[in-house]
Amino acid sequence: MLVPVAEPTPETDRKAEILNGVPISKGEIPSIPKSIGLLTNLRKLKIEGCRSLVALLASIRSMENLEDLSIEGCKGIRDIPDFFGGLLKLKRLSMGGTDLLKALPSSFFHLRSLERWNFSCIGQQFEWAGGADFSHLSSLTHVDFSPHFACYSYACRSLHSGLDTFPLLESLDLSRCRDFGSIPKLPP
Repeated sequence: MLVPVAEPTPETDRKAEILNGVPISKGEIPSIPKSIGLLTNLRKLKIEGCRSLVALLASIRSMENLEDLSIEGCKGIRDIPDFFGGLLKLKRLSMGGTDLLKALPSSFFHLRSLERWNFSCIGQQFEWAGGADFSHLSSLTHVDFSPHFACYSYACRSLHSGLDTFPLLESLDLSRCRDFGSIPKLPP
């Protein structure tokens, strides 16, 4: 259910300061309201199951305190905007079921605070960028590349050799990954 975000007033500014999370789920919304970027103190944003959503707005980059973002099941998203690496406090990211996602921007690999990354069940068009530098994702402790039930994760096919740069990695879920030749070297 989408809750419209109104233009700011002193009253809404005060309420936004104490708001921790906003769920937007299972709606047929083509876009997120631009005004969502006004929620600069928001810590958790769940945009799940919005199949008609094709892009994330640039206004999300204003959410400097965002720690938890889920775009799980947003099957129409094709690209992650380049500003994504500017979400410096982002700790948890769930992007499973983004079937049309083609690639991640290079800025994505600058999410130094990212601890948990669910990248399961992505589509056939996805390809790892040749110059992807995983070394900046050094806070990662949990990574899920596994496909879910009927879908097939192409991330498993071309698992990037940069996994050895995750010194804090505690959990790597590759269950149900059927089509990769070998697991890259992992940290000790």
